[in-house]
Amino acid sequence: MHSTGTIPTEADHDADIDAINALRKSQEATNQYQRSNGFAQHYQTARASAPQKNPTKPLEGKALRRHVIGSVAGVLRWHFEGSLEVQLPHGTNWVAVKQEKRVAAIAAAVTDEVEDRINSREGKIADSPAALKAEVVRQLTTELLDKNHGTLRVMSCSYAPGVYRVAVKSVPKKHMGDGRPAKRIERMKTAIALRQNGNRAA
Repeated sequence: MHSTGTIPTEADHDADIDAINALRKSQEATNQYQRSNGFAQHYQTARASAPQKNPTKPLEGKALRRHVIGSVAGVLRWHFEGSLEVQLPHGTNWVAVKQEKRVAAIAAAVTDEVEDRINSREGKIADSPAALKAEVVRQLTTELLDKNHGTLRVMSCSYAPGVYRVAVKSVPKKHMGDGRPAKRIERMKTAIALRQNGNRAA
């Protein structure tokens, strides 16, 4: 900046402007650094103080089976209208094959069709695609072989060799009463008779 008591020249004026601009830029850079550094410290503190979510424990036993079979049944209902036909590899007389091997092949074929839609969020079933497929095949095979569990059933399609259908078993509707119309008619006649007797008495 120009010295006191002298007449400022145009060069002195430009120098003053440059000095002011340099000072302002330096101050803006300092403020920007402080803001960014403060935000980074605040973000790190917030992350450190936030509760860490524990990883979901994979399902086991009956809970795992219910989840897998329920997911397969849901896929069949929503994407395949309740049933899915699969064609087993040609060249094998599947009717003559042992039931366990035949059902395992059917379960593997069904899994190939539905595995992309199976609900395995947060590793509830398995932590890898290969493990997921193996677990679904295992649970589906057990379900189709066990006659005491009625969620899914397997049927042979007689019109083509090696073609099988896996379907969701329908849930029977519950009706109130015994469903016979005779009792409803009898109650109606009784009500009519009571009304008629009441009118006569009046």
